[in-house]
Amino acid sequence: MKNINWIEVESSNLDAVAYRGDYGLLVRFKVGTVYRYPDVSPATFNDLLESNSKGRFFHAHIRPLAFEKLELELQLVDPVPSEGEWDVETGRLPAGALPGVGAALTNAIHFTGAPS
Repeated sequence: MKNINWIEVESSNLDAVAYRGDYGLLVRFKVGTVYRYPDVSPATFNDLLESNSKGRFFHAHIRPLAFEKLELELQLVDPVPSEGEWDVETGRLPAGALPGVGAALTNAIHFTGAPS
């Protein structure tokens, strides 16, 4: 699967959310677990982002829907560019950002039987 472009949200329970039309809503909780809600529409995702309380909106409109718990895994990708800023698309760090680390971290989510 392609990398996920997480949107961090202000919430005591939710850490970040992402949406892909072929997967639906992805929710990463503060405790690190990730869940997929395939039946969430783009309009509901936008409503979540615009809500004053992400947690309340989630519990009222999304939590009752079908879901799947996913396995989130960090992958190391070599090499880190020698210059430049953090690249959200590739997850690459600028050189020297983490002394002694010669790779960048990216999020990879493994789905069972889902399209890639």
